[in-house]
Amino acid sequence: MNHNLQEYADVIRYDEENKGTYELATILKMCKLSEGPVLDAATGTGRIAIPLAQEGYDVVGVDLHQGMLDHAAQKSAELNLDIAWQQADCEELPGDNKFQLVSMVGNAFQHFLTNDSQSRLLQSFHRVLKPGGICIFDTRFPLADEIFQPDELLVDHKYTCADGRVCEVAYQSSYDAVSQIQRYKTVRTYYVNDQMDSEDTTYIDLRYTFPQELVRLMDASGFELLHMWGGWKEQPLTGKSISIVIAARKR
Repeated sequence: MNHNLQEYADVIRYDEENKGTYELATILKMCKLSEGPVLDAATGTGRIAIPLAQEGYDVVGVDLHQGMLDHAAQKSAELNLDIAWQQADCEELPGDNKFQLVSMVGNAFQHFLTNDSQSRLLQSFHRVLKPGGICIFDTRFPLADEIFQPDELLVDHKYTCADGRVCEVAYQSSYDAVSQIQRYKTVRTYYVNDQMDSEDTTYIDLRYTFPQELVRLMDASGFELLHMWGGWKEQPLTGKSISIVIAARKR
């Protein structure tokens, strides 16, 4: 796994930039295919784990980043939700043959940069699932426009922080076609009353995986592929999709 956690150091910023539960409806549909507790892998600050618990599921949230888990625990405590937050590498998930479903959202699959790492991740999913249990996760589709971006820093968007500052977010990326890894540089510039207040730069590497690679990988990891959608609205996967969503059953 990619252990560069720079991008996730500021948990408040992470929550500000990662909102919504657009994946939840599909995950809940998959939950109905089996019974038992749910494990949310790479849970972050609990964006999906918390609403799953609010739906009445027994949830375990696992992440490598303790700061994320501490913030998630604070949020769930404020809602009086009993969620087990555990620090662990997703390649070594806790609880053999215990869970009805493993979810992993936010394109976290792209943090597993090598074939071996991807295989260990899916074998970990397989090990913790009950027979017939379901795993569901997403990853960005390797569109040419996505991976072959101009090698220059480009402003992508702006948003207003909780403290009132305006954050301008710019990205620069370079893609290695042999390793299928894209290196991202993110520069956030903060403004107060249109005057620059501070600037922060982070780096992260992400792996792109092609659809037929995923088909073979799921089979080799002991899963029956149920769905390969082109997004969380369960739309068909096409050459113009921006996301791949995998749902698979443990054999």
